[in-house]
Amino acid sequence: MATTNLASSHYKQLADLIDKARIVESLDYLATITDPSFGSVGVTRLAYSDTDIKGKNYIAKLMAEAGLKVRVSPIGNTFGRLQGPNCDDQVVLTGSHTDSVINGGHFECH
Repeated sequence: MATTNLASSHYKQLADLIDKARIVESLDYLATITDPSFGSVGVTRLAYSDTDIKGKNYIAKLMAEAGLKVRVSPIGNTFGRLQGPNCDDQVVLTGSHTDSVINGGHFECH
């Protein structure tokens, strides 16, 4: 049980280091990258459109600024990798998408 508490405490300390305001600011800025031809309601970044590419480029820029090696797959998926000191270390992969439906929500939760 003590190990669980130590791990929980460690993760909380790491979470406290995250600049939550910077994340919100970045997401707010990403929401401004929208296709104006669909009006001013919501966010529109249709897959493979110029607006979608602008959004992907913004995310790639953030990744590069964070020290990640950025790679784009042939179908347009953007990957950022932070190489550890050991090439044999396990990899954690997470992802999302930056395109949206027409007039999608800021976080497209509907």
